[in-house]
Amino acid sequence: EELLIQSVDDFRQLAANSDDPPNLLTVGDVDYGALSHEWQPLAGTNHEIEDVGPRFSKCFRGAAMTKLTKQAANEVSLIELMPTASHIHIATHGFYKNAGLEDSYTLSSASTLLNSFLVLAEPSQDREGVDQKLTAAEIRETDLGRVQLVVLSACETGLGKIKAGQGVDGLASSFHAAGVKFVVSSLWK
Repeated sequence: EELLIQSVDDFRQLAANSDDPPNLLTVGDVDYGALSHEWQPLAGTNHEIEDVGPRFSKCFRGAAMTKLTKQAANEVSLIELMPTASHIHIATHGFYKNAGLEDSYTLSSASTLLNSFLVLAEPSQDREGVDQKLTAAEIRETDLGRVQLVVLSACETGLGKIKAGQGVDGLASSFHAAGVKFVVSSLWK
């Protein structure tokens, strides 16, 4: 199914297809902590998520909104809150590692799902399996059947392994596999 969102009415129509009241989860202005030497802060993401909230409120009066910024924008919080949202806007660094191979046909699906990720804040506590990278594999294991729309405002979120007859296997397809109806991703570098 294709949907071209051109106006506020298109967002309202998308929400009308759901029995749950709309709510928004935004992620941005991430504190990369120990990874700041590798991942520079994205100052514009704070303005971006501040701008999304009022636009969402205009579409859905009285809708709940949750904003994760700084250290709160971590893997644990995101995995916990994503299943409760109807709309998600994530503004952070995204990455697809092609493992130095010439073409993505030679990567296994498992390595593709581990090498496609969003960079988040350091976890507040040490937890096994929790780091600053939310991988496509971790997203795929999350039940996101309530989520209508995810916007991935991050580099390389549209990249991944090309699978014959299925398209690109990576972050965007992992959100779809987890149950998200619509995903907006990018090829930015």
